[in-house]
Amino acid sequence: MKLPSPQLSRTYPAAFSLIELLSVIGVLSILLALAAPALMPSAPSRKAAAHELAAAMDRARAEAIALQRDLYIAFPDETHPGTRRPFRTMAFFLATEPSGEPIIDQPVRQIRSWFELPEGLVFLPASVLASATQSLPPTVIDLPQRRDFIVRDGQGNALEITAPFICMSPSGRILHPPFHQAEALHLTLGGGHYDPASQELVPTTGSSATVAGETLRFSPTTGSVQILTD
Repeated sequence: MKLPSPQLSRTYPAAFSLIELLSVIGVLSILLALAAPALMPSAPSRKAAAHELAAAMDRARAEAIALQRDLYIAFPDETHPGTRRPFRTMAFFLATEPSGEPIIDQPVRQIRSWFELPEGLVFLPASVLASATQSLPPTVIDLPQRRDFIVRDGQGNALEITAPFICMSPSGRILHPPFHQAEALHLTLGGGHYDPASQELVPTTGSSATVAGETLRFSPTTGSVQILTD
């Protein structure tokens, strides 16, 4: 009697199942998402900075109305001491007496710490915007009339600066600049830092200079601020 020959058993190498492969891919995706911010240079958010700036301007307007005093907002330019603060800061000043003296001579005192844009953002002057757009409404930075202010640095030392400025009345409207200059007055934020020597935006480390940015416009009659790029 012929016995059936035993079948040879075959062994196969172990393999991953589809579920295991999908699990590994999912874990790797999560790890890459967590590591990406550390691997790439982070750029400051112009939109977030624009909203903070608008809120600071609205607070200044409310303060002028509440205290019934003229309120000044100075924007230090390339004449400001130091290398990083030009075109990046605002300082707030309150008239020490009710309105009466000319705006350029009215005694004022600084009432608040500096408002400073995040590192890597600047207020753009018209000399930079001219290369990016054909229409050039006036910017706060380019206002021709300036006045002297006494400011405090980080160590509490008094410094005198000459800077372009906005003046808000006790009713909240803009007293300076005059209406024909304030009708389209705006501020534009861009990436990088401004080099006064070359009048160009210099890219910050790991990013590129961005001329087109967030733009805020002031209403000369109400003093309110509108973010145009929202």
